[in-house]
Amino acid sequence: SAFSLHRFAYSFQSEAKNIGLDLYPSIHYFFPVLPLIYHKDSLDTILKSFEIYTALAKSPEIKSGLQDRINKMSKQTFDALNLAFYKELMTFEKQTNSIVCLKNPINRTFNNDVKEILLGANKLGRWFAKTPPEELQVMLNIQL
Repeated sequence: SAFSLHRFAYSFQSEAKNIGLDLYPSIHYFFPVLPLIYHKDSLDTILKSFEIYTALAKSPEIKSGLQDRINKMSKQTFDALNLAFYKELMTFEKQTNSIVCLKNPINRTFNNDVKEILLGANKLGRWFAKTPPEELQVMLNIQL
């Protein structure tokens, strides 16, 4: 989970930089990540899509029950963030209420299931960086 959130943050930061923004993900952006990538149908759709809009067009059920999954998985998200902070993969910037990647984790070999989860987190980071939070909330029918 910590690696997944790190991958999300890293791709968010990279995409923001690519489109000319000095932007880091606020802590609120992290809560939908694990419920989306640990939900098999959602992950499959994310992996087959190029943009969040196409993912939702292909499978509008992605957002069905997402807020409930976010609420149920919030402790797991906090635990993963805390582990990433402890291992100095990321840090929390209080002034901006955002999370900044500090370093890449040691390159490891993962099985295919983990690779897919990390790829899904990577795509979400890119998509979320390009989408205003208000729009994400409406599109996903959630509260950030």
